[in-house]
Amino acid sequence: QVDLNGVPFLRNFPPAWLIEPYAHHMLGSYEDELEAARQGIDRFPEFLELRILELRALAAMGRSTELEPLLAHVERMEPGGLDYTRTPGAVLREVAWELARFGTDQESRAVAERSLNWYLARDPERYQRARAEALLLLDRTEEALAILGPLVEQGTENVFALIPRRGLYGVALARSGEREGAEAEALWLEDVGLPYLSGSNTRWRAAIVAHLGRKDEAVRLLQKAFEEGQDYIYNSAFPYLKPLWRYGPFERLIEPKG
Repeated sequence: QVDLNGVPFLRNFPPAWLIEPYAHHMLGSYEDELEAARQGIDRFPEFLELRILELRALAAMGRSTELEPLLAHVERMEPGGLDYTRTPGAVLREVAWELARFGTDQESRAVAERSLNWYLARDPERYQRARAEALLLLDRTEEALAILGPLVEQGTENVFALIPRRGLYGVALARSGEREGAEAEALWLEDVGLPYLSGSNTRWRAAIVAHLGRKDEAVRLLQKAFEEGQDYIYNSAFPYLKPLWRYGPFERLIEPKG
């Protein structure tokens, strides 16, 4: 347990309130995660990252009936403020991830639809990759490919932005049966020879390979991603690893440890 009350600087620093709920999530202690997230929300109600932790804890515990008023509140919130990396659409999308893993397909799709609608109502051109992710959650793979293909061709000098684009594109190609294209994206990710990637390229390779049906290889790649510095947080419900769900070696790799 993290006690921030005796550390004035940290107590007034919103991201510090993520430490304890993150740790509880990694251990599968979702009730404790929920309590810790709500302590942070009481102090920083506009910090969207804490809203994700609250909602995902409820979803992981199967308490989906408690989600609706909280989701409706998030939909009314504005992006930015204390959290420059999240939007309400992203919160909805990540709750859909958790529901795909721990809830039902119907529940997950309903929240994914709300995420997509949030992006469409705001600025579809700005949120292209995010829209593609929502479409993949809805199994609208061809529509996602229509967005991701031009994004990949467009390119960017920012490799940290390009890796998830090409990873998503590879997953979508694999899901649509375009194995050669998916293999090409996996190879591109393997050849990224830059430091400080923290295994992000390797995790996306694992996701593509999993969708190509090579489960053992995918698990080995995910283990390698962890060794390279990829965070364990949320890999249990990372939807692009869905072909590995309930596969013994994967479940043992990501099971709570503590």
